[in-house]
Amino acid sequence: MKRKKIIALLSFLFVFSLVLTGCHISGKPQTAKQKSKKQSFIVSTLHSIPSKNISKTDGFYCNYFIYGGTPSNYRLKFQLAIIQIQAKGMKMGANAFINMRVTDATAALQGSEWNSSIVNICGDFVKF
Repeated sequence: MKRKKIIALLSFLFVFSLVLTGCHISGKPQTAKQKSKKQSFIVSTLHSIPSKNISKTDGFYCNYFIYGGTPSNYRLKFQLAIIQIQAKGMKMGANAFINMRVTDATAALQGSEWNSSIVNICGDFVKF
């Protein structure tokens, strides 16, 4: 019963973090300077961005992180992985990470009461 509750909570937190990350929602209101600032890097689950033409494809890329224990720090690890993807893409000259897919595999850690998940984030770097 405990395991089902943990899995349900992790599923909820995962979906919630995707919604927050995808919609760029935060608890703080944006200032005028933040509103006028253009977005320099796009992360999307779509195959292409409407009204933008892809001029260059920089290739397929995957990043992963290992998550184990309580669900309290999952969102932080997910956001750090997205920041790493953004840094890698900008270094390659891309300005978007599209067709993003998130998968995970769960395994029991030896000598631990918690399961460990390897979360894989894959997609394509492109330049518009």
